[in-house]
Amino acid sequence: MVSILENQRIVCDIGTGTMKVGFAGEDAPRAVFSSMVDVPHHARDRVGMGQKEGDVGDEAESKRHAISLGYPIEHGVVKNWEGMEKIWRRIFDDELHVDPTEHVVLFTEPPLNPKTEREKMAELLFETFEVPAIYIAPQPMLSLYARGRLNGTVLNSGDGVSYAVPCFLGAHIYDAITRIDVAGGDVTDSLMASLTGRGYDVSDRERVREIKEKLGYIAVDYEVEMERSSSALTQYTLPDGRSFAIGTERFRDPEVLFRPSLIGREGPDYGELFDNIILTGGSTLLPGFAKRLEKEIAVFDKLEGINLKKRIVATPERRLGVWIGGSMVAAMGPYAEVYQNRIPLAVEFPRLCRLETDVDAKFSERGGWVENRLEWEWRRRREPRGREIGELGRLLEKLRGWDPKRDTLDVWEWDVDVEEGFTVKNCRERFIEGCEGGSISEGEVTLWNNLIPRKINIFMWRSRMGRIPTRVALNDRGIDLDSILCPWCGEEVENIDHALVNCREVKNLWIRLGKWWSKNLEGIGSLSQLIQEDVAILKAYKGRSIWIIVKWAALYLIWQDRNNTIFKQSKSNLGDCYFVWQRMIFEWINSKSSRI
Repeated sequence: MVSILENQRIVCDIGTGTMKVGFAGEDAPRAVFSSMVDVPHHARDRVGMGQKEGDVGDEAESKRHAISLGYPIEHGVVKNWEGMEKIWRRIFDDELHVDPTEHVVLFTEPPLNPKTEREKMAELLFETFEVPAIYIAPQPMLSLYARGRLNGTVLNSGDGVSYAVPCFLGAHIYDAITRIDVAGGDVTDSLMASLTGRGYDVSDRERVREIKEKLGYIAVDYEVEMERSSSALTQYTLPDGRSFAIGTERFRDPEVLFRPSLIGREGPDYGELFDNIILTGGSTLLPGFAKRLEKEIAVFDKLEGINLKKRIVATPERRLGVWIGGSMVAAMGPYAEVYQNRIPLAVEFPRLCRLETDVDAKFSERGGWVENRLEWEWRRRREPRGREIGELGRLLEKLRGWDPKRDTLDVWEWDVDVEEGFTVKNCRERFIEGCEGGSISEGEVTLWNNLIPRKINIFMWRSRMGRIPTRVALNDRGIDLDSILCPWCGEEVENIDHALVNCREVKNLWIRLGKWWSKNLEGIGSLSQLIQEDVAILKAYKGRSIWIIVKWAALYLIWQDRNNTIFKQSKSNLGDCYFVWQRMIFEWINSKSSRI
């Protein structure tokens, strides 16, 4: 029987003005439609129009004579949750024709959105549509993935939000994010005000948006364009036959994207960006946007000999860039585990989390499984009531027969199911006590990287102490093996140094990784040489070193591939490790990015 989590995953790029929805692994969304929903003037307005709860997108626009149109999302934040529910119903029922209870949903969110926003969205999807799992993906990361990059700056300008997000190794640099709630919708409003001021009847906002998209453009040099085009007029004909002339409004109103002060807003300076600028969002499709951005950046670029045109990535499909990245991410095998085991309980059960007196408490500190029975002390502010009781029932049902994982991405975490109760402290104590001959120094007790999962830290501790089951180690303990030669090359005995560093298959990967990070790793001949600097680095940077993340991720994946080769008789995937490293590093750093 196929697991629900193996069904095709749904990808939804939630935009202020447009929704893009489809399935993971596909090249383009199945549907792109307007985010507008209907607000009927009167109940009788629906007579003869069907008995649907509410129309969305083009259906709503076609009935504009009888209903009021509105957007549930304003500047990236949902203001009308009933309207948002209508949009999700259209996605599941009319566009994708799926049962939401059988599909994992990945949806996107812009940077710096309120935490309560994702909690409410999770509540809507879990309680109203009963989806089995969700994954909330940051839009900047997906835009980078769509272009096959991990480093650079993502500049997005859609309908409700514009932002610039510098990224390193696929993780955004949180403190450097720049966001302003000025985007294409504000251009539309400004153009509507300009045309109304000239005496034209343009109360239909959607018609004004069409005018903007057909005639609007960005002036490369605003002052020069004003002098040159002050008397130039362009005729525009409405579907009803009316026509009117448009002049400098074509570029004067889109200028708010670069000068928010024109509409009374304070905004960032687009010149303060980095290399590899990835343009995404529908508003960046306005003619002249990329050239104008080059001009703005050139003012701040003091370096000589740089070709600015190569620094800006502006592909024709950039309106769909975030969705394409989401499709790629959702289709990745490793993310199945993220969906299944890393749904933060604080997101899935927000009401219960708010009742908890200490949301940072760990499962092992409150109880555990005793003879197949969950003994758990819940320290709550008061007794649950109303919908909280139903949520508690779902939580207990979820925990029945389920081993909580220690690798979660949010507060209210649940540690690994261990009889004594797993803690970092007792784990370290076991390692030190079990180490014979004092092979671990006092300084190495602090060898712990706070930015990666505990299982990787534990693997590195065991490797450093010579306590991973290589074929030589198993043979020394009296275990009868057919061979103690390396399962990859079959030429030398498999000890720790050979398995993780010296095998020719592994050596090529280390050389490639060294070039990526400008590190000379060709002369490294043992594991101790490879990680001899780690203790000093972790002490100096208080356990937060990205280079060590990269190195330890590589060691863990090498060992994982070795085990798959032996125990699953699968073909070695060492050639793909380079790309798997990047995905793992993105996941780890992104979940801890606020700590870097």
